[in-house]
Amino acid sequence: MDIASLCFDPQRAMQFAESIVGPRRVGTEGAAAAGRQLVETLQAWGYQVEAEEFSFTDSQSRLLTLQILLSQALILLAIWLSVANSSWVIFPALLLVGLLLSSGLILRRVLPASLYPPDGLHKSRGSGLLRRIGRDYHAANYVARLPALDLDSTGLHLILLAHYDTKSQHLPLALRIALFSLGIAGGLLFALLVLLAGFFPILEIPALVLGVLASLAGVPLWFLGSGNDSPGAIDNASGVGVLLHLAELLARQSEVRQRLDLTFLLTDAEELGTLGAVAYTQRHAEQLLEQHHQDRSYVLNFDGVGVDGVLRWVGGITPQAEESQPGLYTLLQQACREQGIRFMRFNLPGAMYDHQPFATLGVEAGTLIATGRASSGVHTRRDTVEQLHPRGFQQAGYAVLGLITELLR
Repeated sequence: MDIASLCFDPQRAMQFAESIVGPRRVGTEGAAAAGRQLVETLQAWGYQVEAEEFSFTDSQSRLLTLQILLSQALILLAIWLSVANSSWVIFPALLLVGLLLSSGLILRRVLPASLYPPDGLHKSRGSGLLRRIGRDYHAANYVARLPALDLDSTGLHLILLAHYDTKSQHLPLALRIALFSLGIAGGLLFALLVLLAGFFPILEIPALVLGVLASLAGVPLWFLGSGNDSPGAIDNASGVGVLLHLAELLARQSEVRQRLDLTFLLTDAEELGTLGAVAYTQRHAEQLLEQHHQDRSYVLNFDGVGVDGVLRWVGGITPQAEESQPGLYTLLQQACREQGIRFMRFNLPGAMYDHQPFATLGVEAGTLIATGRASSGVHTRRDTVEQLHPRGFQQAGYAVLGLITELLR
């Protein structure tokens, strides 16, 4: 397949992004209006679009606040026992380590249980309790498919997705990252120093100082909250714009339609814990696993790609079993290399992306993002159309067309 023949136009992708810019937090009229517009756009190109509605509570955000409070309580208890020279200090220190190390696992268990299950699906044990401690939301994913005409010859499946909801937060992104990092890393190091101080008393003072700092770092996070003030241009109208333009181009590409089974997925509620992606993977788990085990299946998410910056990969790297079946990261790396696109890995501890529920299920998945100076404005009122840049759209679009070229070789 000749990439140039598809004429990916970054300005066209930007226009699609700009058309939905505006506050569109899940459950608001802004989100509903954006959803209707996305459906109309895809239908104009001949797609049959399915709305997959789901309901959930934001219990995960309430539990995060409880985790922060509990970790602070354990730190303060350990400090008090340490000052009192009590041997009981090891117990809150060990509990703190367990709490901080298990927080990710707890969140992964809580997210699916936050969803109200569709009729006929088994309810998770304890999910009723979780749903009682959060606020109810109603949301919708939108799915458009381009089935392969000759799937038996290739067995290739590709899901392209982007979330269309937004949120705003009171604290700047860099400060949130710093506070979470200090709270988690500082808390773990504090617990370690407390345990070692029993053998090396010189560590008591550094442990106390670090404990106070880690505890104070959690105070602003009590009031983190989220609102509906961000226009969401970068995060994530830009990802939606790239996906829509690809859907427009690929709908009329005969070679792709012949050999590649394509799904375009627009998710809601990503900003409240990737719950749109969680809902989709729950609903389609059997089909996704069957495609993964019997064919070649990949999932690629777009999130915040529309800035003047470096294109990056978020996700794991699957070992290449054989030359004929390289992993998703390897395919994208090769595609970017051939087109002169700088492509790097990225990891932000604690950040959540829509590819993660697919990866948890066992499907090969990852996210494309771009990082640049404008990225600091996400989740604020500064995330406006003026921050968008054609380079970000071009990098993401060309990377995916290059990926498809690699898949169809």
